[in-house]
Amino acid sequence: SDYEQSARLMDALHHLPPPLGGLVPVRVDRFSPFFTTPEHLGIRNLRPDRAYRHVYDLPDEVLANLAYYFEFDYADGRSADEFLAPVRRAMDRWVESRGNRGLAFTDDGARLGIGDFRPGADRLWTPLTGIRRELYLYCDQHRSWRQLAGFAGERGMAPDAAQAFLMEMVERRLMITADGHFLSLAICADGQRDAPAMAAAACALPN
Repeated sequence: SDYEQSARLMDALHHLPPPLGGLVPVRVDRFSPFFTTPEHLGIRNLRPDRAYRHVYDLPDEVLANLAYYFEFDYADGRSADEFLAPVRRAMDRWVESRGNRGLAFTDDGARLGIGDFRPGADRLWTPLTGIRRELYLYCDQHRSWRQLAGFAGERGMAPDAAQAFLMEMVERRLMITADGHFLSLAICADGQRDAPAMAAAACALPN
């Protein structure tokens, strides 16, 4: 489920540069907890990384004492390729979409406009005013629901209305939520290349 959640998160981050180097499996290093207590961490059959055999013509027990990197099997027989597949596909989509116009906002102090140029966006332009604008800006760092309920309440917004707004933002991939916290995804367009396109879109759409 953690990997499935990661795949959904990646699909919301196409306005940011994709990671370099792709995905790599967990590696067991000598002296790490995976090496010293593998039975407590769900792995077994530690063995020197296969690369050592191409360098040293030595017996298995000598290689085991020499090696610093190890391969392993999962104790329950699982295959990492199976649960990594959705993340690999999400990574590929992210890399393929690099260079799109992104997700950014402009703000004049009274009205915040979010321009969503990512693939699959349901709406090009989203204007936010009043408390909704303040909530979105407040989530420029991750905020707990308790913080957000208090913030909205101080401004006269009922908790259920605040929650409905936040979930709408999450469903439209303008925010993300994890572990009871919320984070706004749009980045400030001031001085960036997205700003002219966003301004043109704003002029073309009704207030």
